[in-house]
Parts: sequence; structure tokens; C-alpha cells
Amino acid sequence: MDNLNLPKAKQLVNNLLNESKHKDFLIGISGGVDSLVLLLIIYELKLTYGYNFRAIHINHNFSSNSNEMERRCIEVCNQYEVDLIIKHIQPTKTSNVEEYLREKRYDIFLDTLSKNESLVLAHHLDDQ
Repeated sequence: MDNLNLPKAKQLVNNLLNESKHKDFLIGISGGVDSLVLLLIIYELKLTYGYNFRAIHINHNFSSNSNEMERRCIEVCNQYEVDLIIKHIQPTKTSNVEEYLREKRYDIFLDTLSKNESLVLAHHLDDQ
């Protein structure tokens, strides 16, 4: 996909949200640019289309900037008055830590998701 400008990105996100047939969303945010832009877009769409959403940040406690990313999520959600759920994962010693964390993250998403919500995640082209 080509680089998108903000109006095109908003239209794309709105189309995808409409396809879900839901008005309530749980947005997974990492504190990175891609998920925070998605949060901003959905916040702006909420004002026009009446979407309801809350955010979830999962701190993997794995990288040196894990707590900084959590603080960024708290600041942004406070700024936009978005309900934020924070969960923590404690990595265990395993042969594939990234796979373990990914599985734990999706377990938390599914446990947190209400039956009337759709999960929304942002990924950039280089994500695994």
C-alpha cells in the first residue's frame, strides 16, 4: 500500500470499522506511532460516526523502553479521554520468547474483549 495521507487513512479505517458491523471497539495500542495514529483516527471518527471505543496496552516487560511506552499510552489516552486498560506480561524463559509473548497478548485481548466489540490493531508493513 502506498503511503496514505490522513484523510485517506481515516476513510480506510472507517470503511473497515463499518465492515465489522459493530459500533464498539477495543483498540490495542503499543505506544508506537502506528497504533497511536490509529487511536487518533478512531477518536476523530467517533466524533462523526458515534463509535465507542476503549484502548488496551499490554506491557511485555521485555524491552528497555516497556515502561516508557506504557507511560506514552497513558498520556495519550488521558489527552483524548479514552478509557485505557493496562495489562502486564512477565516473560518466561522459553526457546521462542516472541511467540510466547504474542500468544499471551492475544489471550489477553480475547479475555478483555466484550461480546459487542471488535478488536482493532495497527500494524506497519515490517511487522511480523
